[in-house]
Parts: sequence; C-alpha cells; structure tokens
Amino acid sequence: VDPNRNWGVNWGVKAPDYDPKEEFPGTAPFSEPESRIFRDLVASFEPHAVVNWHSGMSAIFTPYDHVAREPTGAGAEAMMRFARVIDAEHCAKKCTLGSGGKGVGYLAHGTATDYIYEKMKVPVVYTWEIYGDLDAPFEDCHRAFNPTTKETRDAVVEAWFGAPITLVSMLDQHPDINFKHQSVVPAVASSSSFAVGDEQRRFPWTISLAFAFFTLVALRRLRRSKRGGGAAIGTSL
Repeated sequence: VDPNRNWGVNWGVKAPDYDPKEEFPGTAPFSEPESRIFRDLVASFEPHAVVNWHSGMSAIFTPYDHVAREPTGAGAEAMMRFARVIDAEHCAKKCTLGSGGKGVGYLAHGTATDYIYEKMKVPVVYTWEIYGDLDAPFEDCHRAFNPTTKETRDAVVEAWFGAPITLVSMLDQHPDINFKHQSVVPAVASSSSFAVGDEQRRFPWTISLAFAFFTLVALRRLRRSKRGGGAAIGTSL
C-alpha cells in the first residue's frame, strides 16, 4: 500500500497509467496505521502549517495534487507568496512552484497534502521536493532520489536547513493564522527574532505549529510527464 494514496480526498481514483505495484491506495481510506496515526496527530495538535518533505525534483508544491490547479483566495495567495520567498532563499530560484497536480506531471489521488488542507483546514500545507538527479538512468531510483556524494548531501542540507525557520517567520502574514493562540508545548524561550529580507520580526516560539518532516526514500521511478512530454519525477509517501 502507498500511504500517500491512502488519505480521504479523491481516494481510489486511478489514472490511465495507474500501476498497483507503485501506488496501490489500500482497501479503503485510512486503511493503513501510518496514515491514521498522522491524521490523528494533526487533528490533536491543530497546527498552523504542515510541510511534507519529498525528493525527486526541486519544487515547492501547494495543494492540490488530485487536480491541476491551486486553491484560490487570500490564504492561497499568501502560500504562494511564502513559496516564492523560500524559493529565492533556499532553492536559488530553481524550484517549480504551484500545485503538485500541475507541476509534477501527473495527478495524485488520496494524498496527505490534499486531505490536510481540504478536510482538516490547516491553512498552510506544502510538499517540498528538495533534491532530484534528473540525469540519473531510468532504472537507478537510488541515484534519482538520493544524494550519492558527501558534497551533494551537504549542499542539500545547507540549502534547506533554514527553510522551516524562513516559513515560520512569515506565518504572521497569513490572513487565517492568529498568533494569540499559544500552544501548550513548553519552550526554552518565549520569543526569538528572525530576519525576513530587510525586516526584523518578533515571533513566538510557542505557537501551535507542526512540520511533518518526511525525508522520503524513492518509491517511484522516473515517469514521463503528461504535460509536454518532459521528464517528471514523483515520490510516494
């Protein structure tokens, strides 16, 4: 079972190139304990933001995965604005931006990103694709999805290590996030300062914020994009 096809938005829809060896969605939504555990964690913690970490390409994806379009409204515009800042500061302006359904080259049904955003109403949800070797041979999944040298690995860590802090420093600009609510999670200090461009912000450490850090090993092979025939790479949670 592919746990990132086991969530309850558009679950079980099969694309024309559906391959059960790669993306079997389970017998029902949330049939797998991994997806139930994470769903319940998000429900109990009520985060302001969730980041789902992937590898396979360089991208900052917003919902949606199951349709080739982004959400609309002020909150969705804020997500795209934050994505552009993160792209500039941590991806050298080389990341693909927008919805996963548009940018990755195929539609994915029953994903965590779409359920957490659409059903659980978490205001900021991303899939960050932080590495991909587009020159890897088709059959070499390990090289396609994982840095194979210390230099490459260190470069990826250096580029992305501060990205969550960059995101946190901007969340008070989101129209649907109210920082008057404080998490009960204890913190070492009540506040800290983060630089966003030339502006210095005070930001509480104890806001109710969760990052789902999934460092994913490749479970999907290189796939040919349905949009324009270019190569596209996907990973499955």
